[in-house]
Amino acid sequence: MASADERERRGGIWPWTADLTVDEKVRLRRSRVRTMVTHGAAWCLFAGGALLIAYLMVWGGEEGVERGIDLFLTILPVAASIVSFWFAHRMQKGEGDRTRQ
Repeated sequence: MASADERERRGGIWPWTADLTVDEKVRLRRSRVRTMVTHGAAWCLFAGGALLIAYLMVWGGEEGVERGIDLFLTILPVAASIVSFWFAHRMQKGEGDRTRQ
């Protein structure tokens, strides 16, 4: 296992980033943070929303179905915007821009 100083001399955790400028490394880290935040939000909406909707429809009583449908119609535009942001962001590949995957 390499020490922290050794890793820093080689360019950080990922050896292939050794030839990147500081600005490119910052953009790469920001891109990774955006990816993690987008995935987290999508999982919360899709998995958490689906579980909550199912709970409301099964155990919500007389108004459970209506509440489940209302929740679905509330979650749908938010989830769609997250997915569209994700695909729009990933489609913008600049020529020579090594920071986008």
